[in-house]
Amino acid sequence: MLNRILFSIITIFIAFPAYAQAPMQNGFADLVEKLSPAVVNISTTQKIKNPPVMFGMPLDQMPNSPEMEPFREFFDRFGQGMKQAPEREVTSLGSGFVIDSKGYVITNNHVIDQADDISVTFPDNMKYKAKLVGRDRKTDLALLKIEAAKDFPFVPMGDSDAMRVMMARNQKS
Repeated sequence: MLNRILFSIITIFIAFPAYAQAPMQNGFADLVEKLSPAVVNISTTQKIKNPPVMFGMPLDQMPNSPEMEPFREFFDRFGQGMKQAPEREVTSLGSGFVIDSKGYVITNNHVIDQADDISVTFPDNMKYKAKLVGRDRKTDLALLKIEAAKDFPFVPMGDSDAMRVMMARNQKS
């Protein structure tokens, strides 16, 4: 299945330049106009705890070398009361698209990896909290779910078995 998807994408990019030069009633702009309401912004936040630091290095990552031994002994003896740097919040952004009218969203796994909160924002600025349904680190895909009392615009999945290569015909206007 994955091979078919990759082949389809490559075929589209190879065929697109020739196809784009031909007069089209249903061109790329029409496709963008139709599908863009289902393309979403994914934003995440995650809280990161900062360990105590010495010389710009977390104490738990201090090299285990003879030169560092006096420092290690000092901090083992007196460093128990060291203040830990405050927790910080990190945000990230990515994109995805809705694949079902009930609110299932596909994005990349690296976008939501280790996130504490995930939000999905539509082009009309409507924002929804999302829950992680599943992920696959090997293919870098993640499935999210958003909830609302309405149906969402979505990108319908195609049938890779029904794919055809479109060839542009030379037509004179």
